[in-house]
Amino acid sequence: MKKRQRKLISVRRVFDADNKGFIYTADLRFIILNMDCSIPRDELNELIMSTNLNQDRKISLQEFLSLLMPVKEK
Repeated sequence: MKKRQRKLISVRRVFDADNKGFIYTADLRFIILNMDCSIPRDELNELIMSTNLNQDRKISLQEFLSLLMPVKEK
């Protein structure tokens, strides 16, 4: 496992504090909107929905990593 991927897994654990193994899309949306990000809400929704491949409103570890890692590092 690459160093960047290990760091991202650690970050995900902050969002998944009770270790459910996923992050709800609503929680991720709230977090991103409350960071100083100037991403339009419709673009954020599109990003989250394209990441949540099985459309269960839960972002798994693999989906989370695919959201944050460039394609060449996967």
